[in-house]
Amino acid sequence: MRIVLVGLGWLGEPLAASLMAAGYSVCGTVRSADKAQRLSAEGYCVQEWVAEKAEPLPFDLQDCCLVITLPPSSVPDYVDKLRRLVLQARQQQCRQIVMVSSTAVYSDDDSGCELSPPSPDTARGALLLQAEAVVKTDDVPWLVFRAAGLIGPGRHPSRFLSGKRTARGGARVNLVHLDDVVRFLLAGITQRCGGQTFNLCSPDHPSRQDFYSRACQRAGVALPEFTDDSRGGKQIDGQRVVNALGETYHVSDWMHWLESAPI
Repeated sequence: MRIVLVGLGWLGEPLAASLMAAGYSVCGTVRSADKAQRLSAEGYCVQEWVAEKAEPLPFDLQDCCLVITLPPSSVPDYVDKLRRLVLQARQQQCRQIVMVSSTAVYSDDDSGCELSPPSPDTARGALLLQAEAVVKTDDVPWLVFRAAGLIGPGRHPSRFLSGKRTARGGARVNLVHLDDVVRFLLAGITQRCGGQTFNLCSPDHPSRQDFYSRACQRAGVALPEFTDDSRGGKQIDGQRVVNALGETYHVSDWMHWLESAPI
Protein backbone atom coordinates (compact mmCIF):
# COMPACT_ATOMS: atom_id res chain seq x y z
CA MET A 1 0.00 0.00 0.00
CA ARG A 2 1.23 3.48 -0.84
CA ILE A 3 1.34 6.16 1.85
CA VAL A 4 0.86 9.86 1.13
CA LEU A 5 1.98 11.87 4.12
CA VAL A 6 0.82 15.48 4.39
CA GLY A 7 3.52 17.25 6.36
CA LEU A 8 7.06 15.87 6.59
CA GLY A 9 7.81 17.90 9.69
CA TRP A 10 8.90 17.10 13.25
CA LEU A 11 6.53 14.12 13.37
CA GLY A 12 6.03 13.40 9.69
CA GLU A 13 9.69 12.90 8.75
CA PRO A 14 10.48 10.17 11.31
CA LEU A 15 7.10 8.58 10.57
CA ALA A 16 7.98 8.46 6.87
CA ALA A 17 11.33 6.85 7.70
CA SER A 18 9.64 4.17 9.80
CA LEU A 19 7.04 3.48 7.13
CA MET A 20 9.71 3.07 4.45
CA ALA A 21 11.73 0.81 6.74
CA ALA A 22 8.58 -1.31 7.08
CA GLY A 23 8.40 -1.70 3.30
CA TYR A 24 5.81 0.94 2.39
CA SER A 25 6.09 3.23 -0.61
CA VAL A 26 5.91 6.73 0.90
CA CYS A 27 5.45 10.17 -0.65
CA GLY A 28 5.17 13.37 1.35
CA THR A 29 4.81 17.13 1.28
CA VAL A 30 6.97 19.94 2.64
CA ARG A 31 6.50 23.69 2.66
CA SER A 32 9.93 24.81 1.41
CA ALA A 33 12.09 24.11 -1.61
CA ASP A 34 15.18 23.77 0.59
CA LYS A 35 13.64 21.00 2.65
CA ALA A 36 12.32 19.29 -0.47
CA GLN A 37 15.85 19.30 -1.89
CA ARG A 38 17.36 17.92 1.33
CA LEU A 39 14.83 15.10 1.70
CA SER A 40 15.04 14.20 -1.98
CA ALA A 41 18.81 13.87 -1.61
CA GLU A 42 18.19 11.51 1.32
CA GLY A 43 15.97 9.28 -0.82
CA TYR A 44 12.51 10.56 0.06
CA CYS A 45 9.76 11.01 -2.52
CA VAL A 46 8.75 14.57 -1.73
CA GLN A 47 6.86 17.50 -3.26
CA GLU A 48 6.67 21.12 -2.18
CA TRP A 49 3.06 21.93 -1.25
CA VAL A 50 1.56 24.80 0.73
CA ALA A 51 -1.92 24.25 2.14
CA GLU A 52 -2.80 27.96 2.09
CA LYS A 53 -2.81 27.99 -1.71
CA ALA A 54 -5.81 25.62 -1.74
CA GLU A 55 -4.26 23.52 -4.48
CA PRO A 56 -4.88 19.76 -4.58
CA LEU A 57 -2.18 17.46 -3.32
CA PRO A 58 0.36 16.73 -6.08
CA PHE A 59 -0.11 12.97 -5.68
CA ASP A 60 -2.59 10.41 -6.92
CA LEU A 61 -4.48 9.19 -3.86
CA GLN A 62 -6.10 6.16 -5.46
CA ASP A 63 -5.73 3.05 -3.31
CA CYS A 64 -3.36 4.83 -0.88
CA CYS A 65 -3.40 5.71 2.80
CA LEU A 66 -3.50 9.49 3.35
CA VAL A 67 -1.81 10.52 6.63
CA ILE A 68 -2.42 14.08 7.86
CA THR A 69 0.02 15.47 10.43
CA LEU A 70 -0.64 19.18 9.88
CA PRO A 71 -1.19 21.14 13.12
CA PRO A 72 -3.80 23.93 13.11
CA SER A 73 -1.13 26.50 13.97
CA SER A 74 0.54 26.07 10.59
CA VAL A 75 -2.56 26.31 8.38
CA PRO A 76 -5.05 29.20 8.18
CA ASP A 77 -8.65 28.03 7.62
CA TYR A 78 -7.60 24.65 8.99
CA VAL A 79 -10.98 22.94 8.84
CA ASP A 80 -11.62 24.09 5.28
CA LYS A 81 -8.20 22.81 4.17
CA LEU A 82 -8.86 19.40 5.68
CA ARG A 83 -12.26 19.36 4.01
CA ARG A 84 -10.51 19.84 0.65
CA LEU A 85 -8.10 17.00 1.40
CA VAL A 86 -10.95 14.68 2.33
CA LEU A 87 -12.83 15.62 -0.85
CA GLN A 88 -9.77 14.82 -2.97
CA ALA A 89 -9.35 11.54 -1.10
CA ARG A 90 -12.96 10.60 -1.77
CA GLN A 91 -12.86 11.58 -5.44
CA GLN A 92 -9.64 9.62 -6.03
CA GLN A 93 -10.83 6.54 -4.12
CA CYS A 94 -8.33 6.74 -1.28
CA ARG A 95 -8.18 3.57 0.83
CA GLN A 96 -7.84 5.19 4.28
CA ILE A 97 -7.35 8.56 6.00
CA VAL A 98 -5.26 8.77 9.18
CA MET A 99 -5.33 12.05 11.11
CA VAL A 100 -3.05 13.11 13.96
CA SER A 101 -5.20 15.25 16.24
CA SER A 102 -4.58 16.30 19.85
CA THR A 103 -5.89 15.71 23.35
CA ALA A 104 -6.55 19.47 23.34
CA VAL A 105 -10.08 18.44 22.30
CA TYR A 106 -10.69 17.53 25.97
CA SER A 107 -11.57 20.18 28.54
CA ASP A 108 -10.31 20.13 32.11
CA ASP A 109 -13.69 18.70 33.10
CA ASP A 110 -13.67 15.85 30.57
CA SER A 111 -12.82 12.28 31.53
CA GLY A 112 -9.93 12.17 29.05
CA CYS A 113 -11.26 8.94 27.55
CA GLU A 114 -12.03 8.46 23.84
CA LEU A 115 -15.37 6.81 24.62
CA SER A 116 -16.80 10.01 26.14
CA PRO A 117 -17.65 12.97 23.86
CA PRO A 118 -15.14 15.78 24.46
CA SER A 119 -16.17 19.37 25.19
CA PRO A 120 -13.22 21.61 24.24
CA ASP A 121 -12.59 24.70 26.36
CA THR A 122 -9.99 26.28 24.04
CA ALA A 123 -10.21 27.63 20.50
CA ARG A 124 -7.55 25.18 19.35
CA GLY A 125 -9.41 22.24 20.85
CA ALA A 126 -12.67 23.29 19.21
CA LEU A 127 -10.91 23.65 15.85
CA LEU A 128 -9.40 20.17 16.12
CA LEU A 129 -12.72 18.62 17.03
CA GLN A 130 -14.32 20.22 13.95
CA ALA A 131 -11.46 18.89 11.82
CA GLU A 132 -11.92 15.40 13.24
CA ALA A 133 -15.59 15.53 12.25
CA VAL A 134 -14.56 16.35 8.68
CA VAL A 135 -12.20 13.36 8.55
CA LYS A 136 -14.72 10.97 10.09
CA THR A 137 -16.62 10.45 6.86
CA ASP A 138 -18.60 7.44 5.71
CA ASP A 139 -17.00 7.67 2.27
CA VAL A 140 -13.40 6.82 3.22
CA PRO A 141 -12.30 4.60 6.16
CA TRP A 142 -10.61 6.76 8.81
CA LEU A 143 -8.44 6.55 11.90
CA VAL A 144 -7.83 9.43 14.34
CA PHE A 145 -5.01 9.61 16.89
CA ARG A 146 -5.23 12.27 19.63
CA ALA A 147 -1.69 12.92 20.79
CA ALA A 148 -0.94 14.38 24.22
CA GLY A 149 1.91 16.85 24.73
CA LEU A 150 4.71 15.84 22.38
CA ILE A 151 8.20 15.26 23.75
CA GLY A 152 11.28 14.22 21.84
CA PRO A 153 14.27 15.53 19.86
CA GLY A 154 14.36 19.32 20.05
CA ARG A 155 11.48 19.33 22.53
CA HIS A 156 13.06 18.76 25.91
CA PRO A 157 10.45 19.66 28.56
CA SER A 158 12.79 22.12 30.28
CA ARG A 159 12.12 24.64 27.53
CA PHE A 160 8.42 24.96 28.35
CA LEU A 161 8.36 26.28 31.92
CA SER A 162 11.92 27.33 32.77
CA GLY A 163 11.93 30.51 34.85
CA LYS A 164 8.17 30.91 34.64
CA ARG A 165 5.70 31.50 37.44
CA THR A 166 2.71 29.20 37.10
CA ALA A 167 -0.08 27.55 39.08
CA ARG A 168 -1.40 24.03 39.68
CA GLY A 169 1.85 22.36 40.60
CA GLY A 170 -0.06 19.25 41.62
CA ALA A 171 -1.77 18.80 38.25
CA ARG A 172 -0.71 15.70 36.35
CA VAL A 173 1.25 15.88 33.10
CA ASN A 174 -0.13 14.33 29.92
CA LEU A 175 2.75 13.60 27.58
CA VAL A 176 3.82 11.17 24.88
CA HIS A 177 7.21 10.61 23.29
CA LEU A 178 7.69 11.02 19.55
CA ASP A 179 8.99 7.45 19.20
CA ASP A 180 5.80 6.06 20.75
CA VAL A 181 3.59 8.18 18.49
CA VAL A 182 5.42 6.85 15.43
CA ARG A 183 5.15 3.28 16.72
CA PHE A 184 1.40 3.46 17.26
CA LEU A 185 0.77 5.21 13.95
CA LEU A 186 2.71 2.53 12.11
CA ALA A 187 0.71 -0.19 13.89
CA GLY A 188 -2.60 1.50 13.11
CA ILE A 189 -1.75 1.92 9.43
CA THR A 190 -0.49 -1.65 9.12
CA GLN A 191 -3.49 -3.17 10.87
CA ARG A 192 -5.98 -0.89 9.07
CA CYS A 193 -8.29 -0.64 12.06
CA GLY A 194 -10.64 1.97 10.60
CA GLY A 195 -13.37 3.92 12.36
CA GLN A 196 -11.42 4.29 15.61
CA THR A 197 -10.29 7.24 17.72
CA PHE A 198 -7.30 6.64 19.98
CA ASN A 199 -5.57 8.74 22.61
CA LEU A 200 -1.77 8.62 22.62
CA CYS A 201 -0.56 9.41 26.12
CA SER A 202 1.99 7.74 28.37
CA PRO A 203 0.44 5.96 31.37
CA ASP A 204 2.81 7.87 33.69
CA HIS A 205 1.43 11.14 35.09
CA PRO A 206 3.83 12.77 37.57
CA SER A 207 2.88 16.17 38.95
CA ARG A 208 3.77 19.26 36.94
CA GLN A 209 5.91 20.54 39.80
CA ASP A 210 7.93 17.35 40.16
CA PHE A 211 8.38 16.75 36.46
CA TYR A 212 9.19 20.24 35.17
CA SER A 213 11.35 21.12 38.16
CA ARG A 214 13.44 18.01 37.58
CA ALA A 215 13.56 18.64 33.82
CA CYS A 216 14.91 22.15 34.37
CA GLN A 217 17.35 20.93 37.00
CA ARG A 218 18.70 18.30 34.61
CA ALA A 219 19.04 20.90 31.85
CA GLY A 220 20.79 23.38 34.13
CA VAL A 221 18.26 26.14 33.54
CA ALA A 222 16.11 28.28 35.82
CA LEU A 223 13.48 26.30 37.71
CA PRO A 224 9.81 27.20 37.38
CA GLU A 225 7.99 28.70 40.35
CA PHE A 226 4.67 27.08 41.24
CA THR A 227 2.31 29.34 43.16
CA ASP A 228 0.23 26.47 44.52
CA ASP A 229 0.13 22.69 44.56
CA SER A 230 -3.51 22.25 43.54
CA ARG A 231 -4.16 19.35 41.22
CA GLY A 232 -7.05 20.14 38.89
CA GLY A 233 -7.00 19.62 35.14
CA LYS A 234 -7.54 16.55 33.03
CA GLN A 235 -5.71 13.24 33.04
CA ILE A 236 -5.64 11.52 29.66
CA ASP A 237 -6.22 7.78 29.42
CA GLY A 238 -3.97 6.33 26.73
CA GLN A 239 -4.51 2.64 27.43
CA ARG A 240 -7.20 1.81 24.88
CA VAL A 241 -4.78 2.01 21.94
CA VAL A 242 -2.49 -0.49 23.68
CA ASN A 243 -5.30 -3.02 23.95
CA ALA A 244 -6.45 -2.45 20.38
CA LEU A 245 -3.10 -2.50 18.56
CA GLY A 246 -1.00 -4.72 20.78
CA GLU A 247 1.76 -2.13 21.15
CA THR A 248 3.14 -0.63 24.35
CA TYR A 249 4.55 2.72 25.41
CA HIS A 250 8.33 2.44 25.49
CA VAL A 251 8.57 5.70 27.46
CA SER A 252 6.40 5.00 30.49
CA ASP A 253 8.45 6.44 33.36
CA TRP A 254 9.05 10.14 32.80
CA MET A 255 11.34 10.77 35.77
CA HIS A 256 13.56 7.89 34.66
CA TRP A 257 13.52 9.16 31.08
CA LEU A 258 14.70 12.60 32.20
CA GLU A 259 17.91 11.12 33.59
CA SER A 260 19.21 10.23 30.12
CA ALA A 261 17.16 12.46 27.79
CA PRO A 262 19.20 14.61 25.40
CA ILE A 263 19.04 18.28 26.42
